[in-house]
Amino acid sequence: MKKRLIGLFFITLCILVLNSTPNHLTLSEEELDKKVIQVLDSLWKEHGLLHYQIVKTDPTISIGINTSKDIAGLQSVLEKKLPKQALEDYEIEIFQRNKNDLNVE
Repeated sequence: MKKRLIGLFFITLCILVLNSTPNHLTLSEEELDKKVIQVLDSLWKEHGLLHYQIVKTDPTISIGINTSKDIAGLQSVLEKKLPKQALEDYEIEIFQRNKNDLNVE
């Protein structure tokens, strides 16, 4: 009987610990933004990013890329490199623009 109670106690303890762990893994808003910016900066040249913006009021990461670059490829890389929390908290918006049009404006 004692072994069952001890076993039940340890199982309950493990469940409580596992349920509380994700709360400690969430990043603060500042830390999350810093990680997102690091990822976007690292992809700047490789994926032809022209600009990006993190919008807080309507949680969006807005990214403009060169028309010669692949949106699907960038989306795939972002899903792999961005923190899971960023993918859950922000909508990612990618659009293409001609680099020459930006120089005119």
